[in-house]
Amino acid sequence: MSTVTAIIRDDARLVAAELARELRPLAGTTLLLTGAGGFIGSYLLDVLAAVGREGGGPPCHVVALDNFRVGLPERVQHLAGHPDIEFLSHDVTQPLPLERPVEWLIHAASIASPTFYRRFPLETIDVNVNGIWRLLELARRARAACSTSAAARSTATRPPR
Repeated sequence: MSTVTAIIRDDARLVAAELARELRPLAGTTLLLTGAGGFIGSYLLDVLAAVGREGGGPPCHVVALDNFRVGLPERVQHLAGHPDIEFLSHDVTQPLPLERPVEWLIHAASIASPTFYRRFPLETIDVNVNGIWRLLELARRARAACSTSAAARSTATRPPR
């Protein structure tokens, strides 16, 4: 079980304060975050929530996506009911009909654990290839300001044998 500790919350607040100027362009926009229940995605969500609380300007609306196949709902449950975070259960390999325009996209959905990607090799490829393709298409249609892909070290390097 993975829970959010005071250390994670304090760290997210420190990161939000340190990056407040750089994150100012997010104010009043919508950001789509995939993999919201994963290790990287949930931390980014905590930082974005802290920016919204303590940034001094209008917050960013976050559409937080995860199908929780490998992400953990416990990592984000403390943000349920947050006025600027909208949680959607969705598989990024499937089309995403969004009701609102999206200016920013962060793709953090991936099966990054060697345990899981050995068990789900085709699903891992699907998320990493078709998932990013669908999001890039969404970004193109929405004329998003920025799209990025976050990867854990295990997805970028060869796992130990």
